[in-house]
Amino acid sequence: MESLDLRIFKEVAYTQSISKAAKNMGYVQSNITAHIKKLESTLNTTLFIRHSHGVSLTKDGEALLVQAEQILSLMD
Repeated sequence: MESLDLRIFKEVAYTQSISKAAKNMGYVQSNITAHIKKLESTLNTTLFIRHSHGVSLTKDGEALLVQAEQILSLMD
């Protein structure tokens, strides 16, 4: 897991949208999706529930968001 993965995860969680996160971060949507899938594979869990209006966090996603915020805060 890399800090970029956590930054992307955090942006998707905050915007509740992969496309909005991609736009905000200056990436294409497929890049954001690939990072999220990689993170989910590494952690062996689903972090987001995808639906027609964007995404929402799962329980594991909520737990990771707390940790990601702390880790990224320490790194910054």
